[in-house]
Amino acid sequence: HELLNEVLHDQERRWIEDNGLVRDQYDEAFQASVPVRTNGTLLHTAEAYLAAAEATTDPVWIERAEVMAQFAHRMAAQHDWRLPEYYDDSWAPLSGEPIGLLDGRRVYHGAVTGHALQWTRIALQIRAGLRSLGRSQPDYLSEFALELFERARVDGWRRYDGEPGFATVIDASGNPVLGDIAQYLCGE
Repeated sequence: HELLNEVLHDQERRWIEDNGLVRDQYDEAFQASVPVRTNGTLLHTAEAYLAAAEATTDPVWIERAEVMAQFAHRMAAQHDWRLPEYYDDSWAPLSGEPIGLLDGRRVYHGAVTGHALQWTRIALQIRAGLRSLGRSQPDYLSEFALELFERARVDGWRRYDGEPGFATVIDASGNPVLGDIAQYLCGE
């Protein structure tokens, strides 16, 4: 548990922002965070916090994941259930390509279908975690899961050359951003 506790304290010291969301990256000197925030980092951190809650039995990690889900719900609801992928350092959605990411990751030009499906599961897992703690489960968690799943299913499921699969990225109108199909998303 020592290593886990050290990592969780590092989250509290360096990564969790005052609004309960998380920084995406720091510069190479680890002095300043980059001015971009991402939905991908947010959802994977929420997943990690849910795992931390199970490993430590500390409900604070479920509460922190729930703060992230609440933000993602609000953003999805404001964007017809298509979650923006990139935000500025004050968590306002970016309209163009993110500037400042240092790790060479792929840049998506729209809403990521797999991230919508992952948030669906995370919302339901948070709801179950809150219920197991004897706490109320906010109604938005069910709405979030249902609406994201339905939007990802309707927008994302496609057939290309006779082969079924999810489009990786969807534009603001619900059309696939052509390029590739990600069959692995079925596992999300």
